[in-house]
Amino acid sequence: MDMKNKLGTRGLQSEDERSRLVIKGESSRKYILNNSNLKVLLHYRIDNGLITSGETKKCDDGIGIPELNRFYLIEFKGHHLPDAAKQFMDTLDFLEPKLRPCRFEARVILSRVSSPDLNDSNIIAVRKRLAKSHGKLRQASKILEESLE
Repeated sequence: MDMKNKLGTRGLQSEDERSRLVIKGESSRKYILNNSNLKVLLHYRIDNGLITSGETKKCDDGIGIPELNRFYLIEFKGHHLPDAAKQFMDTLDFLEPKLRPCRFEARVILSRVSSPDLNDSNIIAVRKRLAKSHGKLRQASKILEESLE
């Protein structure tokens, strides 16, 4: 899949094969993606970058890995996970038709995690939608670090 051609360069922050991509949010929150196999990573600013419409809620950043046909949605949030789930759904509405078929992953980095939120209907809906492409929703407090498979 030629992910970059399908998405264009609006909001593209970087395109390279770095071994570690760090995206910083507010209040020292971070998302870290370790890339030991040096796959090409396309880092997009989604909110007011790739998607400029003020009418929809959208997540903060995205990372495309064309070789794996995978796209990570990244959201930095205070503590309200259901709001992040709505932003993921709106962002998926925009991206899925452009990148189909693609595995979508959603990552939210919160200042704190509230466990009652995990059963919210918006969160359940986004988990089901991600599962259709074999993706998952993961959340963490302050820092979320993971490695590409």
